[in-house]
Amino acid sequence: MKDENYWNNFVKNDGLKLKNVPENMKTEKVCQTAVWSDSRALKYVPSKFKEIFIKEAKEFGLDLKLIPQKLMDDDIIIASMNLGFYWGDVPESKKTRKVCIEAIRRDECKLDDVPIELRDYEICFLAVRKRGCSIKDVPKNIQNKELFKIAVFNDGRAIEFISKKRRTYDLYFSAIQSNANILNIIPKKYRTEEIYMEYLKLKGGFSLEDIPYKKRTYDICIYAVKSNGFALKFVPYSKRDFNICLEAIKENKSSIEYVPKKLFNYDFSILLINIDIELFFYIPRRKLEEKLCCEIVKKDNSYIEFIPRKHIKIIKERLGISKKQNVV
Repeated sequence: MKDENYWNNFVKNDGLKLKNVPENMKTEKVCQTAVWSDSRALKYVPSKFKEIFIKEAKEFGLDLKLIPQKLMDDDIIIASMNLGFYWGDVPESKKTRKVCIEAIRRDECKLDDVPIELRDYEICFLAVRKRGCSIKDVPKNIQNKELFKIAVFNDGRAIEFISKKRRTYDLYFSAIQSNANILNIIPKKYRTEEIYMEYLKLKGGFSLEDIPYKKRTYDICIYAVKSNGFALKFVPYSKRDFNICLEAIKENKSSIEYVPKKLFNYDFSILLINIDIELFFYIPRRKLEEKLCCEIVKKDNSYIEFIPRKHIKIIKERLGISKKQNVV
C-alpha cells in the first residue's frame, strides 16, 4: 500500500519527485522531506503547508525564487543569503533598509543596487568600507572627508570618483598606498619623494624606471636597489656611489654590470669578494693591485691563476705557495 511512508521514501533522495505525489498524500511530513532534499520542491507544496516552511526558511534559508512575495519578509531574505543568493531575486518592494544593510555587510550587493532613498550615511559608510569605488554612488550631500579617506584606503582607484576640488595631498598619499597604478592621476605638484617611495613599495625597485629622472633622489634610489638590485640600471650615474652600488650587489650580484669602473678601489673590491669570490672576474684588470690579489688568493688560492702574472711570484712567497704550484 502506498501510504505516507512510501511517499516519504519516494521523495527522500529527489525532492522534485513531490510533483508526482498525489495531492492527498502530500502530507506535512512528505513535503518536509522533499523540501529538505531539494528546496526547489517548495513550489509543489500545498499552500496550507507553505507557511510552515517559511518559518524554517527564516532559520536555514531557502531560494527566494521559491517563496511567494506575499510571504517574503526581511528575515527570510536575510536567511536566504546563507545559500546561493542573488540580489536580483529580491523584489524592489522588499529592498528594505535592514535587508540592504545586511546585503552590503555580506558583500551580496553594491551601493548602486540600493534604492537611492535608502542611501543614508550608515549604509554608505558600510558600502565604501567594503568597496572603495562605491564612493561614486554616495549622494553628494553625504560625501565627506571621512568617506573619502576610507574609500581611497580600500581602493586607490576611488580617487578618480572624488571631485578634483576635494582631492588633497593626504588623499593622494593614501590612494597610492593601496594602488600604485594611480600615480599618473596624481598632479605633478603632489608627486613628492614620499609618494614615489610608496609607488616603489608596491611596484618594486625596478619601477624606478617610471620615476622622472630628476625626481630620482638619493633616498629613492637606495630604496629601489635594496628592493631590486637591477634597479641600479636606472640610478642616475652621478648617484651610483659606494653605498648604492654595494646595496644593489647584495640584493642581486648581476647588477655589478652597472657599477661605474671608478668605484673599484681596494675597499670596494674586498667587499665584493666577501659577498662572492666570483665577483673577482668583474674587477677591472688594471685595478688588480698586489695587495688586493694577495687577499683574493688568501680567500681561495685557486684564483692565483687568474691574477696578473707580475704579482704571482711575490704572492707565492708571501703565502708560502711553492713555485710549481699554480692551483691548489
